[in-house]
Amino acid sequence: MGKFTEPFPAGISYFLADWQHDYDDEPMEYWFEVNQAGEILRGIEVFKDGSATADAVSNYEGGKTEFAIGSLSPESFWESEWDDEPTEGEESLFMQPMDKSAFEGLWSEVVK
Repeated sequence: MGKFTEPFPAGISYFLADWQHDYDDEPMEYWFEVNQAGEILRGIEVFKDGSATADAVSNYEGGKTEFAIGSLSPESFWESEWDDEPTEGEESLFMQPMDKSAFEGLWSEVVK
């Protein structure tokens, strides 16, 4: 996918990053809920063993996360670069848009 370009989507968008690697302690999938300003409002990490974690800005008092106020990331999602070319060691990251229902379905499973 590379880098996002303006105009960025209006409203809320959903994305899935599929990270192919050999690390047992790192997520294989990252799911993102992103607003038009590029703030990550909710995120899900899915690991190779099938376990998953979820986090949301609403879990933090005043929306103040360890990274920023109102976002789970210190930088704008839209300004991030997503390299989908395999790297040394055969790692690759593929980013694709998702629909809200797919995100919400996984979210409800992880946070129950």
